[in-house]
Amino acid sequence: MAIRSFPQTEDGACVSADQAFRCLGIDRTTGYRAIKTGTFPLPVIRVGRTIRIPTAALRRLLTVEAPEEGVPFVTQPHPTKRSA
Repeated sequence: MAIRSFPQTEDGACVSADQAFRCLGIDRTTGYRAIKTGTFPLPVIRVGRTIRIPTAALRRLLTVEAPEEGVPFVTQPHPTKRSA
């Protein structure tokens, strides 16, 4: 499996929806469905039928930094999972 690099903001302010889907590891159907239903986790720029995703937002989403020392790492429960 080839390692893909994150898109650089110097490469362009936006990437295509397909490029964003590849970076996120999701297929086209899932990605476009998420955009249509408003559940895509990134801002979407529409110009006619063209869909672009801001590169900076994609990089922020994919960059996970270690929590600061003394600050607990808190995750949010998945909205469809019920706690017992």
